[in-house]
Amino acid sequence: MHPCRTWLLTLAAAVLLITSCSDEDGGGTPAPEELLSCISISAGTNHTLAVTSDGALLSWGFNRYGQLGDGTWTDSDVPVQVGSDTGWYAVSAGDQFSVALKADGSLWTWGMGSSGQLGNGTVIGCNTPAMVGSDTDWKEISAGGSHVAAIKNDGSLWTWGRNSDGQLGIGSLAARYVPTRVGTDSGWAHVSAGANHCVAVRKDGTLWAWGYNGSCQLGTGPPVVMQTRPMETRPVRVGTDRDWVLASAGTAHSLAIKRD
Repeated sequence: MHPCRTWLLTLAAAVLLITSCSDEDGGGTPAPEELLSCISISAGTNHTLAVTSDGALLSWGFNRYGQLGDGTWTDSDVPVQVGSDTGWYAVSAGDQFSVALKADGSLWTWGMGSSGQLGNGTVIGCNTPAMVGSDTDWKEISAGGSHVAAIKNDGSLWTWGRNSDGQLGIGSLAARYVPTRVGTDSGWAHVSAGANHCVAVRKDGTLWAWGYNGSCQLGTGPPVVMQTRPMETRPVRVGTDRDWVLASAGTAHSLAIKRD
């Protein structure tokens, strides 16, 4: 089984465990039947996305910015299906916005767009999924605080959205409103976007990080004392090991797994 799929199933199991817990009266609250067959699930700041085994997209939680994608601005305390399409493959929930991939390799976004995180060239949000560009070779996505990181089938790395802390990894602090390639390398295997930093693993097993480093979340050692706001605006290699397989960026920390 692919390592990423294993992580997704683990997260799904955690959600099912929580939703199956007993209530105050001692009775059980069963998990929605649709969640029993999730192939992808992601929790954002205050909303959740999931894809069922038949490719249906589900969402629930807070919806003030349209992040549920159901065409409304109404919160939902139970999973609701987004449209009628059954071609969804992977989802990632960020801070008030959502990103998803279809099985055909197309990229879709919705929700808050004030930092360009929807990748549609504007700062306008929307409450239904909208395709980003016309490319159909997207492989992996990760929604962060107000930015997104993604990898294409050829191993190239792309980012867009807010960039006040260099979290896009493009060598500047300028926001990007459409997917922008990070460097020219095509050896990226996995990427994860945190609140305002990113971590990634290359195909050669090396670990890389960039963005804000005020809490040492990049793993590259203590921030430079002279920096007013410590950050790295381009990917920086973490250590010298070559046996990393997965990495995940949180709000102010990072986690990673080695091959052993």
